[in-house]
Amino acid sequence: MKVFKSSFASIVAVNTKLLMGSVFCFAGWAIWPTNGLDWWQFRVFGALIAMAGVSVLIGAVKLMIIQHKREATLAEFDAMGAQPKSSRLTSLSDMDRSGMRDG
Repeated sequence: MKVFKSSFASIVAVNTKLLMGSVFCFAGWAIWPTNGLDWWQFRVFGALIAMAGVSVLIGAVKLMIIQHKREATLAEFDAMGAQPKSSRLTSLSDMDRSGMRDG
């Protein structure tokens, strides 16, 4: 029995961070000039964008690690307890015998 469900929001957050980090890294690579030092400003801008992308990707990995640790901890707690079991309903005669009803 799984009591705690994984949150959809954390999955979306990880996927969004991975997508944005990839887009930033690609943008940094795309604007990197190939012809010498004439466009050195684009090299600086491309490096900053790529570093931002790497930072977002690192944040996504950290979020995945946190989510994995949470799932592992919840699995340990889930393994500790016994499986829930049902019991029969108490009848009126059972309640009378145990003194739970006046009558």
